[in-house]
Amino acid sequence: MKNILKIRSEPPQIQALNRLLHGISSTNHQVINSIRQDIDRIQAGYKGELRVDHFIQETHFQLPIVYFPNAELQVSKYRFIQIDSLIITPSYICIFEVKNMRGILRFHENPFQLIQIVDGKKRIYDCPQSQIIRMASSLKYWLQKNNIDLPIYYKIAMPNSNTFIKKSPKKVQLLFNKEIPIFLEQLNVLPHQLNSEEFHKLCVKLQSQIKPYNPFPLCNKYNLQPENLLPGIICFCGMQIEYSIRKNQKCIRCGASKKDILQQALLDWFYLFKPTMTNRECRHYLKIEDKYIVSRLLKNMNLKSIGNTKSRMYQYDYIQPLFKN
Repeated sequence: MKNILKIRSEPPQIQALNRLLHGISSTNHQVINSIRQDIDRIQAGYKGELRVDHFIQETHFQLPIVYFPNAELQVSKYRFIQIDSLIITPSYICIFEVKNMRGILRFHENPFQLIQIVDGKKRIYDCPQSQIIRMASSLKYWLQKNNIDLPIYYKIAMPNSNTFIKKSPKKVQLLFNKEIPIFLEQLNVLPHQLNSEEFHKLCVKLQSQIKPYNPFPLCNKYNLQPENLLPGIICFCGMQIEYSIRKNQKCIRCGASKKDILQQALLDWFYLFKPTMTNRECRHYLKIEDKYIVSRLLKNMNLKSIGNTKSRMYQYDYIQPLFKN
């Protein structure tokens, strides 16, 4: 089996939050600041994860590997785990919890806490030690349930060189960027626990069960409803567009096509508000009065229809593309 290193894609909530900034009233300063802080935090996390990806790719593996970035796995009825970096081999499994943080860091136990001091400001976070220990325990449970015996190694990856560790964690080792390939190459001596067929079956099973992390819808966090945003169809440039039946309609400011703008506005609904939509909600949201036009729009999307004609609701699963070809 050839090595498979899947490419990490940009978190979709970055685009969704930027769209939210276009639609929210400029007078809502507190929410706007909160959204911008979240965008900066998610972008920083993504950049750190890309650095870790680079050093995993740099590693001289001497055995087959499959790499899953940003993997969410349901291990039991009520437990889901989200793993930043998951490496599968016939000899071992390795997981990294990535923390792209600058400043002074102190790791505490009993209770687990991570304290960060940046520019004289103190922030307290959930400790990545407890997070990754929970992940490893959950993954071990999943393996046992599937009759697979593989050792699990786990580390906290610190991709930011502008970090000073004032108090190191006691339970989980930290690795800076250049230490990642050194650590992984040390595992090359481990004996194979799975033969080629067993390893292939494990990777196929994981591939079928791993899903990309789904943080949607986003507006619940900011206590926002559709009526808190500017009404109508909002273009990529922030211009409000009034719907027209003309096929060649374009934004008068940036020239974007009606089809692209409309599709983005509909995607915004599911990313921001909720996974369902009715014809009435769609008409009110887009400011389109004709229910037949809206009905055609809804039928052109990969949505599950629920209920009868009068109370019909359309549901999106966030897995397949929203729009049909």
